[in-house]
Amino acid sequence: MVQVIFGMARTAGGRRSMTEIGVVERDRAGLVRVVPAWRAGTGFTDRRETLVRLIGSRS
Repeated sequence: MVQVIFGMARTAGGRRSMTEIGVVERDRAGLVRVVPAWRAGTGFTDRRETLVRLIGSRS
């Protein structure tokens, strides 16, 4: 199962950049959703610890 999602965008000149990193969560109804953990321009959200945990579990 994918647990981290990377959002990318292309500039008008064709250059790619990362715009968002999201973590996959299941809500109370059991539905899966992607919640932002980091956004370009604003930085980390309250899901930072979840992202750090997921990255740490990969080593």
